[in-house]
Amino acid sequence: MYLYFTNAIETALYNAFRGKGKKAIDHLQEPMLEKYEKEHRELTKEEKKAQVALLFANLGNMQKNFEISKNVAG
Repeated sequence: MYLYFTNAIETALYNAFRGKGKKAIDHLQEPMLEKYEKEHRELTKEEKKAQVALLFANLGNMQKNFEISKNVAG
C-alpha cells in the first residue's frame, strides 16, 4: 500500500514540474507482485521456440550487416 501511495505522489509531482518537452509518466497500473510474476514466470515451449527463432534471425541480420560493412570498407 505504501509503495502505491508514494508512486502516486511521485508521479503527480513529476508530471506537475516536468520540463518542457519531457513526456508525462503514468502511475502503476497493476500491482507490483503481479507484474513481477508475469515477467519471471516459466516460459512455455512455444515461447521458448519463438525466442530462439528471434535470436537466430537477429544473428543472421548481424552477420549480413557485418558482411555488408566489410565489403563497403574493403
